[in-house]
Amino acid sequence: RHNCHDWAALMGEFWQPGEDGALKRLNFFVDNMQMHKRPDRHRGDVRNTSLLSPHLRFGEVSPRTCYAEAMRAPAHLRHGFIRRVLWRDLSYAELYRWPDMPSVSQRWQYEGESWTGTQAQLRKWQRGRTGFPLVDAAMRQLWAEGYINNYLRHVVAGFLIDYLDISWKEGFKWFDYTLVDSDAAINARLWQQGGHSGISQWNFVLHPVYAAKNADPGGEYVRRWVPELAKLPTEVIHRPWEALGELMSLGIKIGATYPRRLVVDIEAARKR
Repeated sequence: RHNCHDWAALMGEFWQPGEDGALKRLNFFVDNMQMHKRPDRHRGDVRNTSLLSPHLRFGEVSPRTCYAEAMRAPAHLRHGFIRRVLWRDLSYAELYRWPDMPSVSQRWQYEGESWTGTQAQLRKWQRGRTGFPLVDAAMRQLWAEGYINNYLRHVVAGFLIDYLDISWKEGFKWFDYTLVDSDAAINARLWQQGGHSGISQWNFVLHPVYAAKNADPGGEYVRRWVPELAKLPTEVIHRPWEALGELMSLGIKIGATYPRRLVVDIEAARKR
């Protein structure tokens, strides 16, 4: 369907740059803000987030305009969105205080941390070849569209840092390279949090299989971005290694048609 030489074809189809596109997206979101409530905004298979981040990043719409328009929505619906707009300014405040935040741990004692993950694992994570369908779907969408929602950013970041044991700095660099909304302050702050070196680090990790309950309950997200697994039943599509019979009947071979898991004992990897 797309020119194989135009790697940005899907980006060009999906995004409408400019102020007109930004205001159109803002108005649609405010008029349909009920879709932003939890857990609906975590879904990867439907567009339930504002999708305003690239427009904010390039100044096509201002945070004040977003705030003013969001105030039209009921208070119980607008709270989550407004809080995220304010977090944007918090990221800038942190970058002002720590100007080397994209490359140096905010809490200096974490600079000496050792990491056991390999370059080969990093490359497979970047290309959506980890063997975990939800992670792979998100990383493939990121490459094709330049975007994944916040919940899926948590999923893939946690997998890189806490399961593969690869530095948050590698994640920051890849997101900076691939995201259409890449912003040095926001990107660095979130990766520092995920890497546990930020001033308000995350105290949770999203499981690469169990997170699908919120992100892809029907399996349609994986079916779109990981088409080699599209015919698997919903109950096993996020853990195909447990469905060898179905895989065999569909002609899917782990390690050939679809990659083997980079981490077999996920709980042991997390503890390590």
